[in-house]
Formats: sequence, C-alpha cells, structure tokens
Amino acid sequence: MKKILKNTVVIFLISQVSGCAYFSSSQISLKDTNYESTLRFPASDKQSCSQLLLTFYEKQDEDRMISRIKATKEDPHKFFRSFPPLYYKILEDLSLGNVFGDLVKHKGVIGGDVHIENFSVRTFKGEHRLLINDFDDLSEGPMIFDVIRLLTSIRLSGQKVDESFVAKFMTRYKEGLKGKKENYSDVTMRFFKESKKSDSRISTSKINVKKKKFVKKREPSFDMTSEEIESWKELIVPNGKLVDQYKYVKESGGSGGLDRFELLIENNGQLIWVEAKEWEVPGINAGLKTKPPTYVKRLEHVLKYDQPDLPSFTIKYNDKIFFIREINESHVGLTIDGLSKKEKKEMFLDEAYALGFFHRQFGSTDSYIDELKKASDEAISEHVEKIKDEVKDYVK
Repeated sequence: MKKILKNTVVIFLISQVSGCAYFSSSQISLKDTNYESTLRFPASDKQSCSQLLLTFYEKQDEDRMISRIKATKEDPHKFFRSFPPLYYKILEDLSLGNVFGDLVKHKGVIGGDVHIENFSVRTFKGEHRLLINDFDDLSEGPMIFDVIRLLTSIRLSGQKVDESFVAKFMTRYKEGLKGKKENYSDVTMRFFKESKKSDSRISTSKINVKKKKFVKKREPSFDMTSEEIESWKELIVPNGKLVDQYKYVKESGGSGGLDRFELLIENNGQLIWVEAKEWEVPGINAGLKTKPPTYVKRLEHVLKYDQPDLPSFTIKYNDKIFFIREINESHVGLTIDGLSKKEKKEMFLDEAYALGFFHRQFGSTDSYIDELKKASDEAISEHVEKIKDEVKDYVK
C-alpha cells in the first residue's frame, strides 16, 4: 500500500516492463480518468522496440524510427524527450489515474511534451516572457501529467527529486497558477538579457541577408525538389515571397523523423525565417489512443498563449497539416549547459513557475489548486523515481 494523497490510501500495481529490445504483447486499459482507452499491441510473442514505437507514430516508416532510437540509445533523457507517447503508456502502466485520484480529473490545455529544454525566453505582445517553446504535443488532458513529466525530466537530467525538492517545485508551480509576480533567479535572468540584446529577428550567422540565402543549415539537410519548391511558393504567398529553402529531418527529439521545411520569405523588404513542421497526433493521444483536439482547436490554444511578432499558422500540404512558426533570433532557449548544480536547480524551479503560468492561461481553477495542496510531496517524489526507472529499462 502506498500513501499518495494526504488522508487517502490507494493501492496500485507496477507492471514489469522489459528493456527496449523486446516487449511482450499486452492489452492495457485506462478507465479511471474518463479516457476509456485501450492500447493494443501486435499479437506476437515479442515485438521490437521500433515496432512498439511505430504503434504511436503510424505515419513514420521503420527506418526512420530505428534511426531515432539509435540517436537516443546512450541517453535516457534524450530517449524520454524523443518519444512522448511512451511516457503516457508508462503512466498507464503505473495506474496514475488511481494513484493521483481527483487531481487527474482536473483537465485543461497541456504542453504534452514538457521537459527541461522545452522553455525559452520569447516575445509575447512585445514583452519578454519565459514560455514553453514547443507545441508539437500540445493537447488537452490532466494538468498533473505535465507536472510529473517535467519532474521526471529533471530527475533524468541528474537532479535529485526528493521530497524537499518537490515541495519547492510545487510551491513555484502554484505561484504560476495563481498569477503571482514573476521572481526569476539570476541564472534565468541571464537568458532574458541574452534575448533582449538581440537587435535582429534574423540570425546573421545562418542567413546571408544581402544574398537572401541560408548559409548555415540544420543537419541533416536536403535540397527540396522543384515540385516542393513550387508548392511552397504558392502556399506561402499570403505571407510573403519565398526566396530560399531547404528540407530538414531531425533525427531525435519529440519531432524526430518528421518532415520540416525551412523557408526564408521576404515581406515588404523584410526577411523572415519560418519553419513548416509536420503536425502529428499529440503524445498523450497517440499514447492512450484517444481522440485529439482538432487542428483548429490546437492552433487556437497556441495563439492564445504564444503571441510573437509573426503569429503561427497552419498549412495543408500533401494531405498533412504543417505548423508554421517564425524562427526568431531573439527567442533564447533555456539550457543547462555550463550551469552549476545550484544554478540548474534554480532554473528548474523557474520552469515550474512558467508551467503554472501556462496552465493558468487556460482557466486553471481554485479547486485544482486546493487539490494540489492535498498531494503528498513524498509520494510524488517516489512516483517520479519509478517513472525514471521505467524509462531506463526501455533504453537498455
């Protein structure tokens, strides 16, 4: 028996999951959170890691999936980041709907793929704010799933997520939920300063402004076909003239294996770099086999939260929906590179506040905050440790 909520005792079972090489076929259901979902795996005695993950990414071929797995093999945190649907499978294996009781009933807009490297200082209506910076997996669901995911990411990065740290994390998260004044650490403010000192939206190290050409490309990059170029020229017309372009397929990360088109457009004499990224099913919906919000609804959520100089939009190309957003030099992503242990911890707590701010934008309720007060910091810490162990088992 495990005490999860103060004054509440529930029983949960931890399923035994084998390493990433092979998985036993199984059927898993999640019914206590109103999802009524069932995950069905092929009826073979064993299935490969790539075959399992392909059940979450139906549009990707196995070669790309194998490449994605190889790119993350030696790094559990990178593996965790790269396959968000698997996180939701683990939550279901651990019966999170029972574990966190009424907290799971509080649903709202969720980031879906929240992790320590998924925050950046961005312009919001002309102001600089610390925001979630990736909306590939934005969806709707229990907000506590985002909280546990960020804590698991922190743990996989090497930070100790004990009862004391969870207490501080939850305090900062609730400050964001309540809309309390920002109070960021010195280390996070360094990212704000870096963002504010940029005097250009265009990266001059990657783009030759005079020649209107990309000079440093994201790798692996590929030349676009003449047919692709002509199609995107026509599709992008309302937003400007296409002057240069290339294709990029990221090998790892939550959007690994998806097609991206890097487009340099000119509008009224100004160069703007936009990225067209294939928008797949969000991680929570792919992992739990539930119906995602419509593309229109997902974009509506993004535009309510993220309001840069050039608002994001979507385009349909080759029967796929592509999410279009500006790549702005002044948007600076948070990174733990070069930080001391103390600085990392401070930055993680600032991210907790930013996550609370994100959830607040979509109507977090007082009842959710009251329910959070009942949560046991010790139980959250123990559960994060179990998820961390499950992730490492998959990587083996």
